[in-house]
Amino acid sequence: MAQDGSFALSVGTDKKILIFDIRVQNAVGSMDASSMAEMHDLALSSSASFDSNHNNVSSVGGAPNSWQTPKMDMNGFVSVGHLDGSLSIWNINMRQCFA
Repeated sequence: MAQDGSFALSVGTDKKILIFDIRVQNAVGSMDASSMAEMHDLALSSSASFDSNHNNVSSVGGAPNSWQTPKMDMNGFVSVGHLDGSLSIWNINMRQCFA
């Protein structure tokens, strides 16, 4: 969970990193890791945060949400531990793996 309690992330056997907005109690995005080993743990960087002034509309599973999702800070990274012992680093804002 983010330090300010505004969002949380989860990983599962479906090989997706889900992003949840705690305020609306719903998933607001996901990152696909289907080409990687199963994931079992994650850690957010201390700088991960939402910018409440951003007005992008987000979607989950291709369906648009009826509310607007704040943009995450560009410094928001998450480290993901995989069952094969590897580690991947993801940029939350860009929704992509960097390493």
